Amino acid sequence: MRNPEAQLSRSTTIINSFLRNIGVEMSANGLIVFVSRAGIVMQASENWKTIPIDSLVEYIEFLESRTKRVIANEICKRLAFELLTEDRLEKPFSIVDYYNISVDKVKKGVRCPKCDYIPMLRKHSRWCCGKCGKESRDAHLNTLQEYRLLFGPEITSRSAIEFMQHDSIYFAIRVLNNNAEIKKAKTRYRLFQIRDEKHLLSEFIREELKK
Repeated sequence: MRNPEAQLSRSTTIINSFLRNIGVEMSANGLIVFVSRAGIVMQASENWKTIPIDSLVEYIEFLESRTKRVIANEICKRLAFELLTEDRLEKPFSIVDYYNISVDKVKKGVRCPKCDYIPMLRKHSRWCCGKCGKESRDAHLNTLQEYRLLFGPEITSRSAIEFMQHDSIYFAIRVLNNNAEIKKAKTRYRLFQIRDEKHLLSEFIREELKK
């Protein structure tokens, strides 16, 4: 998120509300951890403690050293049960359906990770961009996540062929076997559920925000 303070505030509020609702006397504290070593913090947060990723273990040990209360096993088990009960399967969501976009308006093909040109061509186990010459072995992974956002997590091997603009059913099945879960196998075209790996689109989204 652009504002980690807002994200952390919302998260701790939700967790503490959940704990109160189930009658557990404990609370969550927030911490902002910067993972990237290349980043520079111009101004530290006034509301939340901010540390680099290298200091995380040391900070956890500090918390343990000042903790006086220990939660009983039965409370831990109850908390675990309540968390599992709250766990819900993701509901399929399609941007195309939500905004009533015609499927014909969606440009199909694997996007070039360098210049965003669509479609790349598959040659000798690599994706090749006809515009900038970029080559990639795994550009199709980003394309799967784009499909997931556009049409929802469920995909057939046939749909994968059409969206990636690749003519090999065996390639599509191999890609889906490695990056999705099989939902139905006893059909002409197997039904898969694409794993949620939206972080693969972070670079593309970052460049779009710059525009």
